[in-house]
Amino acid sequence: MLFGLSACGGSGGDETEVSNADVLPAAQYSKSDPGCLNCHEKIEQFHENVDIACTDCHGGDFTAEEKELAHIQSSLDDPSIYKSSVVPPKDEDLAYQKFVNPSNLRVVDETCGQCHEKHTDNVKKSMMATSTGHHAGGLYLGGVQDTKQPVFSTFAIEDLDGEVPVSDGAVQQLPDLLDFDPNADQSKFETHYSAIPGQACVRCHLWTRGKGYRGAMQADGTGLDGLYRADGCAACHVLYDNDGLSRSADMSINHEEKGHPRKHRVTSKMPSEQCIHCHHRGARIGLSFQGKSQMPPGLPSGPGISGTTDEKFNTNYHYADSKTNPIDVHAERGMECIDCHTQAGVMGDGNVYGHMDQATKIECRTCHGTPTEEPTLTDKDGLPLNNVERQTDGTVILTGKVSGKEHVVPRIAEIVNPDSDDYNAKAAAAMDENHIKDEGGLECFACHQSWSANCFGCHFERDERQTGVNLITHEEVDGKASTNNKMWVSLKHFAMGNNSQGKASPFIVGCHPIADVTAKDGTKKLDFVMPETVNGKSGLGFNPSNSHSTRSVGEVRECAECHQSPPALGMGSGNYSLGRTHQYVLAADGIRVYERWKDPTNPEFIETMSGPAEPTDLAVIANVVTGRADYLIVSFGAAGVEIYDMRNGIPSTSTSIGGVNAISVSYAARYLYVVDKDKGIAAYDLLDPLNPTLASSVSIPNAQQATLWGIDLFVAAGESGLVVVDATDHSKLEITGRLEGINAMEVRLYAHFQAGPEYASRAYIADPDKGVHVVDLLPSFQNPTLVTTLPLAGAMALDSYTRYVLVDESLPEAEQTPSREHDYLYVAAGVNGLVVYDISLPDAIEKVATLDSLGGEILDVDVVSQPTAALPESVYDGASKAGVFDYASITNSVEGLQTLDVSDPTNPVLKGSLAVNNPSKVLVDVQQMDRFIDEQGNELKENSHPGARAFEFDQIVRILRALDK
Repeated sequence: MLFGLSACGGSGGDETEVSNADVLPAAQYSKSDPGCLNCHEKIEQFHENVDIACTDCHGGDFTAEEKELAHIQSSLDDPSIYKSSVVPPKDEDLAYQKFVNPSNLRVVDETCGQCHEKHTDNVKKSMMATSTGHHAGGLYLGGVQDTKQPVFSTFAIEDLDGEVPVSDGAVQQLPDLLDFDPNADQSKFETHYSAIPGQACVRCHLWTRGKGYRGAMQADGTGLDGLYRADGCAACHVLYDNDGLSRSADMSINHEEKGHPRKHRVTSKMPSEQCIHCHHRGARIGLSFQGKSQMPPGLPSGPGISGTTDEKFNTNYHYADSKTNPIDVHAERGMECIDCHTQAGVMGDGNVYGHMDQATKIECRTCHGTPTEEPTLTDKDGLPLNNVERQTDGTVILTGKVSGKEHVVPRIAEIVNPDSDDYNAKAAAAMDENHIKDEGGLECFACHQSWSANCFGCHFERDERQTGVNLITHEEVDGKASTNNKMWVSLKHFAMGNNSQGKASPFIVGCHPIADVTAKDGTKKLDFVMPETVNGKSGLGFNPSNSHSTRSVGEVRECAECHQSPPALGMGSGNYSLGRTHQYVLAADGIRVYERWKDPTNPEFIETMSGPAEPTDLAVIANVVTGRADYLIVSFGAAGVEIYDMRNGIPSTSTSIGGVNAISVSYAARYLYVVDKDKGIAAYDLLDPLNPTLASSVSIPNAQQATLWGIDLFVAAGESGLVVVDATDHSKLEITGRLEGINAMEVRLYAHFQAGPEYASRAYIADPDKGVHVVDLLPSFQNPTLVTTLPLAGAMALDSYTRYVLVDESLPEAEQTPSREHDYLYVAAGVNGLVVYDISLPDAIEKVATLDSLGGEILDVDVVSQPTAALPESVYDGASKAGVFDYASITNSVEGLQTLDVSDPTNPVLKGSLAVNNPSKVLVDVQQMDRFIDEQGNELKENSHPGARAFEFDQIVRILRALDK
């Protein structure tokens, strides 16, 4: 007979032959068992084609007439652990664990392994059993371990079956997972992060059922729908419905208790829904594949709410807006996960890997080919895919393993062939030799990935006022750990870098282990402390990922989304900026410093830093880990520039730049740009910030302010308009573009992802005479084009930010517009106050708020976010301690420093004012959460994948100059 548990197996040789002679001797009792079947009369035959007795798998005594004697009983003193999410003991109570689930990895060698020895050996070394990827990523980014390679497994594992392909990322052996050490240095981040894996991460692997154990319910009596599953082989091969209720004909099973399989039946045809019982966290690819996302904090959801699911999954409704996060085209066509992913890729190939990209066996080209090669139809190990075939005319047919449906697979060689009916000229132009290569180039999904779920700031909390449970040791420990406390969820954000194969790939937010640790007395041991890797970089990880949100013709990325978009290369958008400790206000008497973390609505004055003259502008060199200012750069007009060393929190020393009439300063990636009045821009190399050296200068006599965007310096040049300067080589700054006829005082650059049908790169320019000029930077930065002007006299300073516009729940669902992430422009407009525009659709901008009665002229604005969990209760006022509040700091000529809550940008609320004499500029320390590389190609935030890294400078130049004519 043919029998196999390997339909995720798409590689040849996956099926296992089992003959009658191989069936265990007790199989004759399976259908006539006088004991088992007296109670389980109509239970389904587990194996459709193999006759195996109940006790062959489960053990027990089929001759016993009493349940307690027929069933194996637990030998543990406290068997209640099986009714919890702890990991059952690995080497104890094995007879009972086998009775409950014969496919349990602890006993699988004597059950499933009797016929499927190779599979059971491999699966215990697979990433689904070891969780090496989860452990290695978090522990590296959290500074606990000094390598991206795996150091721990959930349970110790050793590969003894032959050669270990170290060059492919495999390891020989790994020890048990580390535990929290209460005697370690309590001031260190890594001490506290080491408690997280044991209390949280170890739920997600094949040695446990996780949260979805039998009978699992929430405190309010509702279920954990979507999380119910088995452990071991049955986690995949025995189907569970999302509600965890049994549909078995066996009436002895409690059909009202959650946590039961659908039926007593093994299958090799697993639908995607089975995979998503586990794959809804991490990169969330299971959800993305179905066109779903976790709900961003604070958004309405549920029945009657447009753009969200009607049913809960993992205790939550989900975001499902086809315009924002469409379903993957493969799922849309009826394909399941196992139609692509192979047995060896899922269940393991016998090696111990540390990362998903090392274990995955298929790529897009496996079935689709390349412009110059037909599909191989074999996996990375050369094994043929058993559900894909090439017909005599070259057509490739994939047969669904679950549905049996035949799919014609598009072949790239035909799409780029002008003589083919499938020819697509635009696709052919995109898939040229610059993009599709054996070495380097792009991943297919760099363009075809339509969206990804970026959960910024999913910090962890450890509260020593409560106790937690180590899920492996079962010990109750001081300090309850919790995770998944996200601040932002963005489905629009897009960035790329080099994956482990050296190909350009989308990067998404990885592990963001920000530490919030509370001592027993309620004081903070760590107050939103940022992670630091062994390399001294930020541990706010960004990882290469295929989000499984593939779309096809007409829904792929535009060329300009990468080639004319510095944020897409990881340089940050200006959004998702987490306010840190200090804010600085320029005043007549110097630089006023405030502490704002405790209460950003009422910052505490610390000191006034004096300078050689009245300050005109300021910038900071931020610490790459903390986001706080290491150096404060202040311009003082004819008195030049001062650079203050702030690494100790107070100015300890300073250095001066003389010979310039400095009216404005800005800093990016090592270089300081000084606007020298009536002369132009002087660029200084601050490799050593206290020893600046002049790199070069460029004559722009009317220059007022400069902003570096990628490798181009955009200069607001007063009555000379907008000037674009090539800053690729700082020893030779060259003017390459101009827009005249406007009075440009300040410029703000913005990359509009998912802005209607096309991407847009725009410059927003404050003109005090006319308003805000909207300038199109496409098709070339060197030829900026005025699109429109937003009339607003007095416009002098700008900031931009993002926020969700909530669905109007008062409307019938059919008339609702789903909650969506919108982009906003904040304009300090002098006597006309603060004005807010919705710029989400840059060709249809709307004014959404005007505050013109704040008591004076509004001179500057800086918008940042603050995590609600870090705020005192008097500030967050009972709001959900998830997500962030957004605050605009503004300078008011009469009232001084003012703080507005702009969490609803259409309705800003003044929260407080602090008297400041003659204020001008305001700046808040921030950690730019989406900035993982600087403009010189220096990595600021690490990833956790060996071999992967952000783009280097030569790549940045090549990408951003590719479309220049």
